Amino acid sequence: VLLCPFLTRSFLPYFMPIFLLGILLFLFKTKKIAPLELVIISVFTSIEIVFFHNLATFSFAILAFLSILFFSNFKNRILDFLGKISYSIYLFHSITGILILNYCAHLHLNKFYLFMSIIFSMLVTVLFSYFVYFLVEKPSKKLSSKFKYH
Repeated sequence: VLLCPFLTRSFLPYFMPIFLLGILLFLFKTKKIAPLELVIISVFTSIEIVFFHNLATFSFAILAFLSILFFSNFKNRILDFLGKISYSIYLFHSITGILILNYCAHLHLNKFYLFMSIIFSMLVTVLFSYFVYFLVEKPSKKLSSKFKYH
């Protein structure tokens, strides 16, 4: 770690290959790069992910990459709803997750109840995020649309 501090998991360059896949998809979808460029750079980036990350990280990165590449026009009401509240989910998932899961972990529950506490934590996060979206985000967006920027 002292010899290569940039390879620690807490440092941004460690995650850059994963971010690069998303950037490549954006550039491809906006027609800024050709399909051949997408393939070549994605292959090299994927090889780097295989060498510097574990198999699970590689699998999720490739799954997300292929899903966005081939199914970006897929419409679903549930996914649209989660997309609208995604910023609130991002902001509050760790808080609600830590509170609920930490509490449940101290109850010495069996594995089924621990799994159910994870599901419950996810539901609370979505519910709380919806209220924040409805009470804060949506009115803020409406208010900000009244300002004119030059």
